[in-house]
Amino acid sequence: MDVKRRLDSELIDSGVRFLFGVAPADLLVGISGKVAGVVLAGKSGLFAVTSRFVIDATSNALVARLAGIPFSAWNGGDVTFKRVVAGHRAESDDGSRGRLLPGRIRGEHGKKPVELEAFEYEVSLPVKAWSPEALAEAEHTLRDRTWHKDQAWGSDRCGYVPPVSIATGTLHARSADGTFPTDAFSTTMESLFVVGPCAAMSRDDAALLLLAPHAIAAGERLGGHVAGLATKRTDVASPRPLHRKGSDNSVREPCTCA
Repeated sequence: MDVKRRLDSELIDSGVRFLFGVAPADLLVGISGKVAGVVLAGKSGLFAVTSRFVIDATSNALVARLAGIPFSAWNGGDVTFKRVVAGHRAESDDGSRGRLLPGRIRGEHGKKPVELEAFEYEVSLPVKAWSPEALAEAEHTLRDRTWHKDQAWGSDRCGYVPPVSIATGTLHARSADGTFPTDAFSTTMESLFVVGPCAAMSRDDAALLLLAPHAIAAGERLGGHVAGLATKRTDVASPRPLHRKGSDNSVREPCTCA
């Protein structure tokens, strides 16, 4: 929570407008089919945020999937998952499986301060299809294998490199200086970009986007590119949800446009 608070403060102090605790539910498009924003789902319901460009930074490119962007094929196979736990090794770990991470986590036990060891587990699991159901099954298995009754904390999410990427016809490589080309983040839909590990690049390069320094550099590079494009594009008229059928071109859900 301390890390989240500091990140929130950085956004607020920098004047960045952001929404917390929402998930993409649909894409907004104009009459011509160009991207015009997103429909988000929060605890208060659905609402729309209009924009001239959308950058999808979700781990599995959820917005791109909602938009119908094609992805590379996946016929099933093993995927490597990672999970961190603190306070105790997994029940089945005799000390040879989990990697002891450097440092200690400060916490409380019985209202007394304690320092907890943290362990990272790496497990290869079969995934039949790249779908929410198959991922949930794999995560359930991983949680079972890394559980112990005396653990104080465990990762909310499992870490992995998606075995699929957006299909644009080309896998783009990093340049000699290690930067990612912006073409790797472009999709087949104008004004929609994917900056996460599902970008059009090799899976080895995609793994780097799970590391903060590389992700920040890629975000800054793509942000500058999109900012330059934004000066040449006008607002999209009459935005409507991509998957919502209606008799007009307006957003038909009860919503707030920002």
